[in-house]
Amino acid sequence: MKIKLLIFFWLISFQTVIFNVKANADTDVVESVTIGILAFRPKPEALAKWGQLSDALNRDIAEYHFKIKLMGYRELEQAVANCTIDFVLTNPGHYVLMHNQYGLSSPLATMVKNINGQPVSAFGGVIFTRSDNTSINQLQDITKHKIATVKTSSLGGYQMQAYEFLDNQLPVPHKSQLVLTGMPHDKVVRVVLNGQADVGFVRTGILESMQKEGKLDLKQIKILQKQNLSDFPYQSSTNLYPEWPFSALPHVDIHIKTTLLGYLLLLPHDGELAISMGLHGFDVSANYSSVEKMIRELRIPPFDFIPDISVRDILQIYRLPLGVMSLLIAFIIIISAVLWIINRRLIHTRYELIQHKESLSNIIWSTQVGTWEWNIQTGDTIFNERWAELLGYTLAELSPVSIQTWKELIHPDDLIIAEQYMQNYFTEQTGFFETDFRMKHKKGRWVWINARGQLTKRNKDGSPLWMSGTHTDISKRKKAEEALAKLNNQLEQKVLEGVEKNKQQQLMLLQQSRLAQMGEMISMIAHQWRQPLNNLAILTQTIALKYARGKLNDSLMNDFNTNSSKQIQGMSKTIDDFRSFFKPDKEKKEFCVTKVIEDTIEMLHPTLNKNNITLIFESTQKLYSIGFPNELGQALVNTINNAKDALMDNDKVDKKITISLLLEDPEIIINISDNAGGIPADIIDNIYEPYFSTKENKNSTGLGLYMTKLIIEDHLGGKIIVSNRNEGANFMIRLDSTSGQGKD
Repeated sequence: MKIKLLIFFWLISFQTVIFNVKANADTDVVESVTIGILAFRPKPEALAKWGQLSDALNRDIAEYHFKIKLMGYRELEQAVANCTIDFVLTNPGHYVLMHNQYGLSSPLATMVKNINGQPVSAFGGVIFTRSDNTSINQLQDITKHKIATVKTSSLGGYQMQAYEFLDNQLPVPHKSQLVLTGMPHDKVVRVVLNGQADVGFVRTGILESMQKEGKLDLKQIKILQKQNLSDFPYQSSTNLYPEWPFSALPHVDIHIKTTLLGYLLLLPHDGELAISMGLHGFDVSANYSSVEKMIRELRIPPFDFIPDISVRDILQIYRLPLGVMSLLIAFIIIISAVLWIINRRLIHTRYELIQHKESLSNIIWSTQVGTWEWNIQTGDTIFNERWAELLGYTLAELSPVSIQTWKELIHPDDLIIAEQYMQNYFTEQTGFFETDFRMKHKKGRWVWINARGQLTKRNKDGSPLWMSGTHTDISKRKKAEEALAKLNNQLEQKVLEGVEKNKQQQLMLLQQSRLAQMGEMISMIAHQWRQPLNNLAILTQTIALKYARGKLNDSLMNDFNTNSSKQIQGMSKTIDDFRSFFKPDKEKKEFCVTKVIEDTIEMLHPTLNKNNITLIFESTQKLYSIGFPNELGQALVNTINNAKDALMDNDKVDKKITISLLLEDPEIIINISDNAGGIPADIIDNIYEPYFSTKENKNSTGLGLYMTKLIIEDHLGGKIIVSNRNEGANFMIRLDSTSGQGKD
């Protein structure tokens, strides 16, 4: 224990020295360091765990870039043999193999797990069978049964269990008995449960982990030769051996070793990283001689030969005292070398500081920036020559200088603002001091200055002491900003004028559309007045004829008055209906879309009948929207009239317009279709443009569909889409639906 403590404190001291050396090193090269880790569980699970370590290392040790590689046994051996990785974390048996075959260095540290808050630095092997297997209850019963194991090179998955057979004077399982599943250990459990093997060998903790993950019920398992280990949290069938060693390859630089080792040894066991990885941390390397003894006695690689006593054996036996002595000698040599390096680097650093100071001075001069330093307690200031030149002075002309010099030159209005910014910075309301203000030039004009600064020192009581910063002439930028603001104002005015002009144009187009609609309305009124006028003419002729023949009496006059009034009232109602339909709405309101469509159809019905056009309205429900019902009616009239005109230009006998109304919550869909053959593809995208008309050689303003789109999209907040379907064109109108029951 004393030796371990000595090594531990030596590592801490050595790490501190090395860290200080590296802290003074001036290099931008980031060296890549690769840590190879044996994946005894599925690689995605292992990567999720160990990836946190690489993230923490890269965050806390900036001079190196650490990468974690999860590998199987053979992959890890090849990586060590080819020196493609720098550090290795694997099970102790695998370490002994690579140590003897590939010269892997002695362990630097031992991994310590955190099992339910308990530090565990050892592990063992488990021998198990299915709980319903009554023929296997002890080691002697396994002799001729199939045994599942990941592979024979697995310490906790085979070698520990095989050593128990040897220790109990039983034959080690023959290779013909073995069912090799490969990694991870979970496969062994599945093979046994599936009946492909009778017995399974896994390392301690696997069964409990699988139960915790919901992959296994421990009631399915029977542990053979269960050990009584009161301080160990897992069930085991073997003795315990030290946990996984952390080793370095011989080519790794001593600084990288000590940096990484110091980080691992100092990893807080109650920290977020250790807890999330399920680790307590790392400890000074344990003694792995018991592992090597077990492997030697089992005669498995690398000791699958008759041994000869050699110097190497002696070194193995006495490696701890020899190692300590070697470490002490190495420590003395390294400390001497470190002190020499530190001295050389101090000289180099002093030289670099002088160069940096000269370089900084040249940079400040080349950028033409004025610099200042201010003792806030005394008011003393230090200005460079450029600070004075910005205002047309030499520094000698302004001497002696103080904070009062600055206050006398700044614009009085800007001084109040600048001092407020300064106070906000002192009270930590802002993280940096920066403001713009005007200063008086020697020639009497005002120069715009951008001032930036930061505290460089505080008193013991926390009050500000020294502050430094820069002055930059931004007069050209301010002039550009003023010009840009003026340009923006002019542009804004032009935009407003354009909007107003566009509004006037829309009003003009609307007026033209209304005039066109008025013509349509007069035409429809005239059509509907034709029959009543004929009736009045007949009544007048009849009464005149009766009068001429002397047959006029009170009864005939009463009939004439009644029938004439009835015809005149019908004509008056027609005018009222049209006037109400085309009267503009003043305010938005909830209205019944279904009723607007029905009123429109009723109004257009006579003119459609006259032209032998059948109109079909498909709807079974009352749907409501918010907006201007009369404007929707105008849009429907324009669209239906457009379909009517297209049908009148068509030779089709069965002329038909179909209107459908349906709800696709939250929208109402109105489809107006005709069978007039559709709109040519080369003009379908232009039909909503003002003054564009498809009615050649006809009296058309080209405003109907333009105003329809304007009403639907701008006034009603909806959408109108035209397309060709089946035998003709289809106009789809989308409006927002309301769930309320509005009044018709």
